[in-house]
Amino acid sequence: MERVTPTGAALVKALGGRTSAAFPAGKIIKSGVGLGTREGTPPNLLRVSLIEPSGEMTEDSCIELSANIDDMTPQDLSFAMDKLFEAGALDVWFENIQMKKNRPAVKLCCLGRRNTCKSITEVFLRHTTTLGVRRVAEGRTVLSRRIDAFSTKLGVVRIKSALSGSRTVKQMPEFEDIRRIASDLGTTVSDVRALLACEDFTIPDQGVHRDKKQNLNTVYKHGKTDS
Repeated sequence: MERVTPTGAALVKALGGRTSAAFPAGKIIKSGVGLGTREGTPPNLLRVSLIEPSGEMTEDSCIELSANIDDMTPQDLSFAMDKLFEAGALDVWFENIQMKKNRPAVKLCCLGRRNTCKSITEVFLRHTTTLGVRRVAEGRTVLSRRIDAFSTKLGVVRIKSALSGSRTVKQMPEFEDIRRIASDLGTTVSDVRALLACEDFTIPDQGVHRDKKQNLNTVYKHGKTDS
């Protein structure tokens, strides 16, 4: 029995194959419904909605993949982490564990989407010594986020902001910018953080959301912008 129209399946594949247990928070801008010609239960239909994010907390789904490893060097594990990120992992981390025969070991873990699960599994099997990979479906609650570039006394600094609606919950400067400034000034990262703590990082327009992969063409100067 066909459960979705071919067009619907193509859209899901092209948009990354992500699914969610709950409808995302936001305002519906446009909505459309299409019906297939084959009859059955459940009905053969596709609904598409264009949503403007509200900035509230949203429910998300992902896959946690892991493997226990007791025979790799730290250098090789670091390389495996890089390859996992290249394969589409959302996050990668190590856990210290104790394996059989009293061997200290590492549990290599990462989060991925369903559509990147295959490529991530291939990295585990190719770039580590494990013979198998465990997978567990996970749910998570995430805050809306954005990254803006601000002009400060130390130069341009990117600030990551976590939002709940129109309220800024937390902010933090990108560490790469902190490290660059510390190197340029010949000072410590602690000193740079202390100086940045005195800056004003108020976001002029809470309605514009940016992804960290997008180009930051606007630099904020204490409530004013330079394009």
